[in-house]
Amino acid sequence: MSKPFARSLTMAAAVAHAMSLTGLEREFALAGIGEYQSRGKGKGKFSGLAVNSRQTTFKNLKVGGGNREVARRQRQIASGMLQVG
Repeated sequence: MSKPFARSLTMAAAVAHAMSLTGLEREFALAGIGEYQSRGKGKGKFSGLAVNSRQTTFKNLKVGGGNREVARRQRQIASGMLQVG
């Protein structure tokens, strides 16, 4: 089984080694490392607190608009705890 994040960990180790060098040695080491190329496996996925498989993007997530949230917000506005606009 492959190690998770092996490519990015290898890249981070190479950059850390290059940063420990000085002057032209550092410049040549960084030039030799090149640019990190992501394989794009995480693109389009939601990495937050999705509750179920249907809520996989930001556009599908509900933003605190339920009855309890509305009532709480109204209480906070009435008591001066929350400033509107």
